[in-house]
Amino acid sequence: MITLGQLPILGRIAAKIDLAAMGAVLRNKDLLPDDVDVMDMKSDQQAAVIFEVVSVVVPKLEDIAGDLTRLIAVGKEISVEEAAKLGAFEAIKDLLEQDGILDFFIRRLKAKKEPKVLDFSRDTTSS
Repeated sequence: MITLGQLPILGRIAAKIDLAAMGAVLRNKDLLPDDVDVMDMKSDQQAAVIFEVVSVVVPKLEDIAGDLTRLIAVGKEISVEEAAKLGAFEAIKDLLEQDGILDFFIRRLKAKKEPKVLDFSRDTTSS
């Protein structure tokens, strides 16, 4: 289960990774069909999706490292300092096995709508 403490951190990570753009790339390469669950894909299809995702995420690790550490700390109910000392691969594997986390990212990948951008440039206070 995704906790309330994890939700804003997940949102920040998803925004920094730009999952909507990544999803568009996967759809353009026919790697992420709308009607197929990633978990139901054949292993070679899953490997192709994972490769594309990793190729986008790895260059952004520096940008998401702090949020990722906080997310793991909240999920394991430990301090950020303790989370920072955990083995990276094992901690990330455990995180992705947490109920709802992987589904959160998959849903974001499959989202077709671009986030709404608010336009504050127009002055609505003058008559």
